[in-house]
Formats: sequence, structure tokens, C-alpha cells
Amino acid sequence: MIAARDAVRCARERIGTAYADMDCIALIRDVIRRSAGGVADYRCEGTNWLWRSIGNSGKYRHLVWRQESIRDAEAGMLAFKRTGDDVHHVGLVTGEGTVIHASSSHGSVVETRLDETWDCLGEHRYIRVMRTRGEEKKEWDEEREMPARLTI
Repeated sequence: MIAARDAVRCARERIGTAYADMDCIALIRDVIRRSAGGVADYRCEGTNWLWRSIGNSGKYRHLVWRQESIRDAEAGMLAFKRTGDDVHHVGLVTGEGTVIHASSSHGSVVETRLDETWDCLGEHRYIRVMRTRGEEKKEWDEEREMPARLTI
């Protein structure tokens, strides 16, 4: 399991990497592969696939929680952009009001404000979200692979 601070640190090390070398899903794969506690052979097919994985079983479920807003974003969550049913962009929430993502318009990995252009949040099964708010948000149950809550 990757601690949120380690995931954010790893993502920040990629800031400035050319978009031609690392798009948004490649950034998330890289964070999961290279962070302490990560999975060296992690694979993910794309942003739509990642977003929809919550409906899959076992090893094919990469998201363990998601919501269709960015309300209460926490460090370690994944933020998504979508148009209709097409989820086309993903980044890592820092917990400081920003998101790290590979931006085609900037031409590189950048850290930008987590604003209204981001539509959704998700929790990845390999990244432990840093909890700072509300008792309804439960910590990971260390006895299980899945978090104590699962909502769609």
C-alpha cells in the first residue's frame, strides 16, 4: 500500500516530464510502480477503463470508491475530468488544493489548482488516502484489501 505522501512525492518528481513521454494514465501507472509500497508490474488500460473498474471483481477493480464531484478531495485520491460518459483525464490530488497531472495543453506533467474543471474523485486500491475530514470517511481496514467503505 502506497502512503498518499509517497504518491504525491513521486508524482512531483515527474513535474516537467514532457507529455510525449508521459500522459496522464502513464503518470498514475508510474506513481503506483515506483512509490514505496507500490506494485512494480501494475497495468492500467486507460482513464475510462480505470473509472469503470469499480464494477469489476477482484484484481480487475482498481478503484474502490468514487464520486461524481470533487467535494472533500483528500491527498492520494484521483481526480478525473469527463465529457458525458467519456472520462478523458486523471490526476493525483495533493491535498493542498492542487492536482498533479500530465497536461497536453502545457506539454508536460504539471501541478495545477483542483478547480471546477475536474468532475469526479476516486480512490485507488493501491494508494492510501490521507484522511483529514469527517468521521464518515473510514481508514483502510488493514485486515482486508478493500477499504471499509465502498460506494458508487
